[in-house]
Amino acid sequence: MAVTTKTFEVALDNDRAAVAFGLRLAVVDYIRGQFRRKLDSAEDAGVDKTTAMQRFSLTYAGAARGYRLARAIPASLIQWAGYVEYNATVEWFPKAKTGTVGSFDKECVSTLPSNVALIKLGGISFAGVVDGALPSDIIEVRVGAEDGKYIATIVAGRPDDGSSLEVPTPTEPEHEPA
Repeated sequence: MAVTTKTFEVALDNDRAAVAFGLRLAVVDYIRGQFRRKLDSAEDAGVDKTTAMQRFSLTYAGAARGYRLARAIPASLIQWAGYVEYNATVEWFPKAKTGTVGSFDKECVSTLPSNVALIKLGGISFAGVVDGALPSDIIEVRVGAEDGKYIATIVAGRPDDGSSLEVPTPTEPEHEPA
C-alpha cells in the first residue's frame, strides 16, 4: 500500500489560539531551516545525516534549558521538523510545505459522528469535517496555514518499495540532579 494523504480544512476556536499557532509556525519554520542547513553542510563535509541531526538537536536542547522561548515549543514539534527535513529528499515522502507543523502521534486526532475530526497539536486544538473516514494506519498529522485558512493533512500507509520511514530520534542528554 502506498503512502497517501488526506487533506481537509480545519478551524481554531479563538483568536488567541490563532496567535499562538502563528508563533509556533514561525519557530518551527525557523527550526526546519536550521535542520536543512545542517543537513546540507553535513552532506558537503561528508558527515552522515543522523550525526548532523543529533548535533543540532543537542544544540536546541541546550537552548531550551537556557531560554523560555525555546522551551515553550513542544519537543514533538521540533522532532517533527527534523523528520520532515531528514526525509525531504526521499521520493515517496509527501513534502511538508512551509508554514506547517506536525506530529507522529496519531492519538492527536479524534473523530466524532458526522466525520468531524478534532486535532490537538502542541496544546492547540483544531476542528474540521473530513470527507469520508480517516485511515486507520496514520503515520503523521500536519496542520498548516494557507491563504488565511488552516489545512490539516493526514499521512497514512507505507511506501510501496518496502523501505521504512527514517525517523532520527533526537535524544536529550541525561541530566544529573542539582
